[in-house]
Amino acid sequence: MKKLLLALLAAALLAVPASSQIFIFHEVPPLPEVSFTAADIIRLMSSVNLKQQESPAFCESLHGLTSYHTNTIEICAHDAAFFKQEVLIHELLHLRYGEVGINTGGPYEDQIEEKAWAIYQQLFGVPAAQQQQAQSQETPQQTAPEAK
Repeated sequence: MKKLLLALLAAALLAVPASSQIFIFHEVPPLPEVSFTAADIIRLMSSVNLKQQESPAFCESLHGLTSYHTNTIEICAHDAAFFKQEVLIHELLHLRYGEVGINTGGPYEDQIEEKAWAIYQQLFGVPAAQQQQAQSQETPQQTAPEAK
């Protein structure tokens, strides 16, 4: 029985293209650095519709969502202002990477989130420890961390 299972696993791995196999084992290559300047942000914001999503179902499962098909960024209307700002940065990063031909959905979410928090800290001067605490709470109606 073990040999049969191993043979099936080997066949499945051989049938999956090598580029897709990295996701089976959760080995996601690091994202390259891209520019994310004020000009990039303004250009991206002028090309998308921003919607404050009121739906409790949306806000319970997501804080933000980018739709390339409708050119829309949706963010939860019930989150605190500081959290909406970080979520907006996160979603804009998806768009920015899309501009250079890199799909950052799925397994890249953690890297996008890490970059978004770093940019938020840079822009608003929030210490990293307070960011991590705020990020780990991830509940609607969050309170803003105090800036130094």
